[in-house]
Amino acid sequence: MMPILQMKSGDEGQRLDVMLVEKYPEVSRSFLQKWIRQGHVTLEGHILKQHYRINGKEKIIVADFEKTFSPSGRDGRSATKEGLSLPTQQASQDRLGRFILTESQFPAVPTVLFEDEAMLVLDKPAGLVVHPAAGHHGDTLVDWLKIMLAPHVLQQFPDPNRLGIVHRLDKETSGVILVAKTIQAQLSLSKQFQSRSVCKTYAAFVIGVPQVAQGIITAPIGRSKKDPLRMAVTPLGKVSETSFVVEKIFDMASLLQIQPKTGRTHQIRVHLAGYGFPIAGDRLYGGSNDWTEAMKIKRPMLHAESLEIEDPQTQKRKTFKAKWPVDMKQLLLKLKKTIPLLLLSCCLLNQSIAETTTTSSSATSKSTTKKSSAAYLRLKKEMDALRSETDDLTSQLADLKDQWDKLGASKRLHDLEQAISEINGKAVAGLSTSEEAKTQALDANRKVKSLQETVDELRDQLDRLQQRMTQKTGDAAEATPLSSHPKPMQADATSDKDNSRTAAP
Repeated sequence: MMPILQMKSGDEGQRLDVMLVEKYPEVSRSFLQKWIRQGHVTLEGHILKQHYRINGKEKIIVADFEKTFSPSGRDGRSATKEGLSLPTQQASQDRLGRFILTESQFPAVPTVLFEDEAMLVLDKPAGLVVHPAAGHHGDTLVDWLKIMLAPHVLQQFPDPNRLGIVHRLDKETSGVILVAKTIQAQLSLSKQFQSRSVCKTYAAFVIGVPQVAQGIITAPIGRSKKDPLRMAVTPLGKVSETSFVVEKIFDMASLLQIQPKTGRTHQIRVHLAGYGFPIAGDRLYGGSNDWTEAMKIKRPMLHAESLEIEDPQTQKRKTFKAKWPVDMKQLLLKLKKTIPLLLLSCCLLNQSIAETTTTSSSATSKSTTKKSSAAYLRLKKEMDALRSETDDLTSQLADLKDQWDKLGASKRLHDLEQAISEINGKAVAGLSTSEEAKTQALDANRKVKSLQETVDELRDQLDRLQQRMTQKTGDAAEATPLSSHPKPMQADATSDKDNSRTAAP
């Protein structure tokens, strides 16, 4: 009997594939989308599309789904998601009751480094995509989480394509990645990444040798206008900062320890390529050449080695580390062999020159012809040239050793660089304070000028009032009979008027 899903008012507005994920949490969304595309989900005989919106009243039929996979897992059968056998209760389980997937069941299986009630720390293998995207569906880390995490954990997160993932790694980058199992943990970890309090350390093999033992690359990163798949250093990009330390130097490559302060897309790859030493095997940013092909490097040699965060539950700092993958270990062994092989080749070259000299000397002693003498001279010149090349190689090896010895001393400059950085910060802060004080002074000058203008206007008004009062006093004196005011009194009044006019200004 075909299962019938009766929709309710609470399902109104949902996409069909999202609704089926809620109804069948044990099945991945990519499998259900394929199930819909194959025409196994119908409504009144009509095949539905995965983007169909539920109206809350229909009865949807999922054809033959129960025969292929039971949500409760009691029948012991399993669904097939694009060739992937999903687990059932008969599959092996770990101590937490979750299904244990092998590489035959799920390609590029992550390794659990740590887990508690709040978060899950994984070692992501190279080749595993984190989120489903327009160019990639199925077999992502999100699909793996949908199988591994309990239904009550999955139901907390509104976006089924992100779940509790708080940061990301590129597809071909291996290493530590965090997954929150609660909303509270997701908020806590997200704030730490936004505030840049998370300490991320990467290991990378790069082509060439940096000119400095350590450095900080600060260059804005944005989407490339020429190629939308690439990121690039551009003035209109976002502020980005990456610090690096040279750990080891080899013949054609170097091993770096990298700590990105910001988390822009392809940040490490773009910064190192722009600085002149791209990551070995990074074909997108110039890290592929004859040497990488000879070394059989198939991907960018970049590994998220460690991650230090504040535990969302205990608020204590914790560090999680992921061991190097096999391909990076093999590359390290190959690079370590290059210097001994170079020394051995020099020794063999010297031995060959000595043997050739002995043979040639005995040959010339037996022959006295001009022809053999000319051959001997040519051979001697060739041996001298070989000796010169050997001396050059030995000198280069000595220079490399000196450079390696100097690296230890150059690391002592790190504290000085930090001090200079702090001084620059204080200087910038001082300039900012000076600008604020200058602005305040200009505002005060404007206010004083305004007050001065107001005082001048009041003073002019006072002068006009005094003039009017003086005029009225004179008019009153002229209107008064002469007999009532003796002449001496008039003289005094006139004198007072003159004094008042003189004192007015």
